[in-house]
Order: sequence, then structure tokens, then C-alpha cells
Amino acid sequence: VATPEELEYPSIYYADGQEPTTLTDQAKEIPSPTDWPDATVEETQEFTSGETFHGYELLERFDSAGMADVYRAKKTDSDQQVFLKRVHVQSSDIDALQREMAIYQKLSGMETAHVLQVLDSIRDEDYIAIVTEFASGGDLEDFVGGAGSGLSVGLSQEIALAIARGLEELHAVDVVHRDLKPRNVLKHREDWMIADFGISKNLARVVTQKTFQNYGTLGYAAPEQFEGVEAKPSADIYSLGKIMVFLLSGQTDVDFITYPAWKALIKRCVSTAPDKRPPLTEVVESLENMPT
Repeated sequence: VATPEELEYPSIYYADGQEPTTLTDQAKEIPSPTDWPDATVEETQEFTSGETFHGYELLERFDSAGMADVYRAKKTDSDQQVFLKRVHVQSSDIDALQREMAIYQKLSGMETAHVLQVLDSIRDEDYIAIVTEFASGGDLEDFVGGAGSGLSVGLSQEIALAIARGLEELHAVDVVHRDLKPRNVLKHREDWMIADFGISKNLARVVTQKTFQNYGTLGYAAPEQFEGVEAKPSADIYSLGKIMVFLLSGQTDVDFITYPAWKALIKRCVSTAPDKRPPLTEVVESLENMPT
């Protein structure tokens, strides 16, 4: 477990406009971090809609597996709906939120077409929160599940390309997602967007610890993530290959794919040897030229 001095925290801005600060002086020990929950599941029974939080009305709370609270919210002075994630400053999830905020800060100056954008960051005495665009179109898992046994080749190609281009945006700023899966691909307006950076890796950080080893989602995470090897961009290629299988078949086993060109590309993407996986530029080119 990394010490506070070894972690590179981003600046967090107080909601009332005070000077930026970090949590380094508050953190005495950083427990093993946990992933952000999926923000597309049923509303919990105990939540009462209408609470306000720093200019946001909390409309719906999503079920979560950890200590993070994830809400559908709206700005009190407009009808703009957003995702709002917050954790208590004493929570073990604080490191995951700090990491996610750092990822979004790296992307904030970029024109990203397939990555959900951060809109606000908040800190008060009790909570740290981030606010992102709200993807009202649901997630890819439910979208494919509703289709039964997979999507058409043409639609699969469109969605796979959107995800691949989102990865290009991330990798261009040295960010490896490391938990790419259908639940973390959301439909925003007419576009498919990558979301949820709770266990992402910022390759630009000068930190030797293999933080978030053994994290990821079985069936989609690259095998090296569960073997004590630090994940590199090729880990996202593996996950993208598994998502391609899911798009076409509703499964994650390559043997379910019957289209020769798709199967050849996917088998390369999901190679157990990271150095055997194709570079992302080659994956994009192959998808663009995929027969439909």
C-alpha cells in the first residue's frame, strides 16, 4: 500500500472558491482502494429524492458495492442532469476518487468525443465529489442484452470503433483504463462513451508501486492484471477484444464468433501475451475496413 507521500494527489478545489488543497496532510493511511460501482442499476429504497449538495439536487441514488454514493442529479439553477459521485473524506474510496479526478483533469483540455467529461469538482468538510456528464441512454451491457444473442455486424462495428477511439483519447495522455467492460460504456445522446476511471492508471505518475494490481472484471480484464504485473495499454486492447465478442454474440468466449475477419482480429486482441496484441492504431484500421 502506498504512503501519502508516494501518492500523487491532484488539487481539489473548495466549493466556496478558497485556495486549492490536497488530502495529503489528512491521509494517515491509504487502505486498499476499491473500484467505483456501476452507475446504471436500480435506485435504492432508503434514498429520499430532493437533497441538495453544493448547487445540485440529488434526484436518484444508484446502488453501489462500496462506500461511494453515486447519484443522478441536476443543477438547481437549470435542468441539466449530471452524474455526481461523492465519498466521505474518511472513506477508503477516497483514493479511487482522487485518481479518477486526476484522470479527468488530464482530459479536461482535450476535445474528447468518446470519453465522458468532468463538469465540476467539489470539496467540503465532509465530502469530495466529482460531477460528470449524464449518459441517459444506458450502458452497453443492457443494450446488447436487450438484443438477445448479439448485435448486427454493422452496429457492432460502429460501437467497437467508438470504444477504440475513446481508448485512443485516453492512451494519448498516458491513461490506461484497466476496467473496460460493457457496464462502463454508456450511451450519451447518440454517441457511445467510456466512463468510470476508478482503477485507471496514469502512466505519467512517477510511482513504483503496482497500485491496483489484481483489480479488474473477470471476463474482460487482461490476465496480467491478476498476476501481479502492472497493466499497460495492451491491457485495454484485451478488454476491447472481449467487448467485440460480447457485441457480436452476447458472450465473452471467442469460440462464439463465426465471422472469420472478426475472429482473426479478436484472437489477436485477446492473446494472453501482451506483446502479441496489435497496437490500437491497427485495431482501429482493421475495424474501419471490417466487411459488413
